[in-house]
Amino acid sequence: MIRMSSARRQLILLAMLAFPASAGAAPYGTLPFTRVPDGTACASPTGAAGEILRWTEGGVELLTAAADGLHGTDGVALGNLSGCPRVAAQPGGAAVAAGATARELRVALREPGAGSFAAPVRVAATEKVFALDVAVSARGDAVVAWAERTSSPARVRIRVARRSAGGGFGAPEDIVPWRAYSAYGDVQVGMAADGETLVVSREPKGARSPAMARFGRPGAPLGAPQRLALGGLLSMAPDGRALVVKANGGGVTVLERSPGSVGFTAPQVLNDTGGPIDPAVAFGADGRAVVAWHEPYDGTVGAAVREPGATGFGAPVVVVPAPRNGGGFGFALTDGGPEELPNLQAVIASDGRVRLAWPHKAGGVATATIAGATVVERQVVGGRLRGAAGVSLVTLADGRGALAWDDDDDQDDDSPARQHYAVEGAADAPPPAAPRITVGTPRRSALRPADPLVLPIRCSAACDLSVTVPNRSPFAVTRALTRAGTVNVELRPFGRALTAARGTTPVLIRSSAPGSRTVASKTAQLRLRRLPAPPVPRVVDVRTRRLSGGRLEVRWRATFSAENATFVVFATRTRSDELDEIPAIDAAVGRRGRNYRVVLQDAADKRWLGIRYVPYVGRPTPIVRVRLT
Repeated sequence: MIRMSSARRQLILLAMLAFPASAGAAPYGTLPFTRVPDGTACASPTGAAGEILRWTEGGVELLTAAADGLHGTDGVALGNLSGCPRVAAQPGGAAVAAGATARELRVALREPGAGSFAAPVRVAATEKVFALDVAVSARGDAVVAWAERTSSPARVRIRVARRSAGGGFGAPEDIVPWRAYSAYGDVQVGMAADGETLVVSREPKGARSPAMARFGRPGAPLGAPQRLALGGLLSMAPDGRALVVKANGGGVTVLERSPGSVGFTAPQVLNDTGGPIDPAVAFGADGRAVVAWHEPYDGTVGAAVREPGATGFGAPVVVVPAPRNGGGFGFALTDGGPEELPNLQAVIASDGRVRLAWPHKAGGVATATIAGATVVERQVVGGRLRGAAGVSLVTLADGRGALAWDDDDDQDDDSPARQHYAVEGAADAPPPAAPRITVGTPRRSALRPADPLVLPIRCSAACDLSVTVPNRSPFAVTRALTRAGTVNVELRPFGRALTAARGTTPVLIRSSAPGSRTVASKTAQLRLRRLPAPPVPRVVDVRTRRLSGGRLEVRWRATFSAENATFVVFATRTRSDELDEIPAIDAAVGRRGRNYRVVLQDAADKRWLGIRYVPYVGRPTPIVRVRLT
């Protein structure tokens, strides 16, 4: 028999007294999901009670969370956007929405108490906008900030446009005038209830990107820039409190600005280990604040809370510990518009508890509730075979928490996205019937080391699938069917052949009804034959030609077929590409044909070209270098 010590009983009694059962949150109940035929992207809370934005064709759609589901309530036509729009709102209704098209930045306002947005206006003509942020006060002051760049020559500038309550947007202010785009740039904004504006920017300066902060009162110019010890996620409370949280690898560090202060405190280290970090910040009405972090590749989650009246944050709370064997890795190389916001969500409830939500590493959405320094509730909602995106944690009018997220079949562009929704205390929707899975005969049973395996799989009803070759395929292929049918699942090797050299090759198929938490597994033993690898092609006859706008045309020929491989093409200022901060880079997918062509952007100042053959299985070849003229 397991006995509880007297001391532990006392601790539990104290915890129950501090957080009575009546204040506890009920588990989330998942409502039936909705299919979104046109897809869903960039979903995130706006800041108004229960309000969530979603990027749709032509602009922004606003959803309102209620006990019975999500309801479309408003929207604004911002045009054909090149990246995620941004919307910031206050509980009283004041809101600002902004989006960047290929040539201009458009902004729309919603006045306090108004039910919808006014017609959008053009704030500025722009080049390629790659960073965008907005903020609004309860009385209607607004600010929009963006970073834009040109291609040839590669230059960047950072701008801000502000609006006092009841007025219009003024002319854009240059935070950073046009300068060489040689390092990372970014900008974020915050706004207090009285209209005070805070701008935090990462400003390219040679090979570095120092972080700067600027404060401004309504109707007055922004103040002189202050150098910050670090850059990261900015969040500002209505009373003027502000936090900057370091959001890159190497741990979590926070800078804090108290209301009315002229600057930030010294850095406080909350966590000194970790890889890429998604941060989240939330403020409470009583001075409480929380900083949370999530490492998507390890799955690690932590948080630290600053209690009312405290001078700093308390000891970190481990919500999900780091894995013993270390995590994965990841990187992103984008050249598009503003990206989606981090999916980690944090909210401080009216009773002081901290609610967290983040994409669960094994599928669905994980949630946790922290009371004091203790995790008191944990839950995973949603299906286990689809990754979650657009995680949005909001509070309903009755104080209950609600959670929205979406998922899609990222390997089938024609598969509609699914919008999911869960509410605290709601009853779970009845689970659909589990499908029966039948594995067909592979399209080809004799494969070279780099050849993909194409396997037909039939579902007797709508299904989610996750298919992998254990110990050989590093990635699981996920597919979905909206009704009974057969789907051809294509497994591609990466670093190692899929086919076993001898005997059978096992393929693991995990299946469930759409969105179901119940997952069935079966292993198919396939008799496949491994063929010898083809000859390795060489890169020959490299020809280059400079085009207008700083572009560089590159042509070459491969001596053999290059199927199941990629040619990486890059141009640098020096022969050693390690010294070039921003190389011009592109890739060409290998094929049976021998002739290839790519056009590199932003190559006006590049003097060396490199081409490398990178097979899916096997070693890359040495770089073929060519001096550019």
